[in-house]
Amino acid sequence: IHTWGQLGLSGIWEQAPIVSQIRDAKSGTGQFFREFVLLGGKDKETSIVQPGAASVVNAIMNDPYAVGYSGIGYRTNSVKPLHVASLEGEPFVQPTFESASNGSYPLRRVLYLYVNEPPNTKHTPHLSEVIKFALSMEGQQVVAKSGFFPLPTKDLIALSASWSGPLASAVNKE
Repeated sequence: IHTWGQLGLSGIWEQAPIVSQIRDAKSGTGQFFREFVLLGGKDKETSIVQPGAASVVNAIMNDPYAVGYSGIGYRTNSVKPLHVASLEGEPFVQPTFESASNGSYPLRRVLYLYVNEPPNTKHTPHLSEVIKFALSMEGQQVVAKSGFFPLPTKDLIALSASWSGPLASAVNKE
């Protein structure tokens, strides 16, 4: 498929080329897309590789025939997020906090916070404060203000409990 007309569009779109804007092979977003959308397949040779998520969005903003993918944190009012379905015949789902949280939006992924600490060692007070902040309401507001979806309340409660309960004791051994 090379033109929008091959997907059923008509008028000025019928002969317009589909301009694919993608992330490079090292990008987590690109890796996710290749694994879960292309099912391990390869990008089109005509795709334009962008150095970052914001670059993908900017390229789409400047070309009405462009399509691409980026993390939700880079959305703007200048581009339209697509509603997608997991399989043919299934309902199309809009990317919202609710659909990402309940698992109905098929193109969702979790971002993890990793620390460079050996297992079963005591965390420094500074690291403990960073993790507590990340799990706090204030920390989750920073996530939301950055354009990403904060953790669902049930996950936040579970993580906070594990950090301050048995997990914290096991991880913070002397």
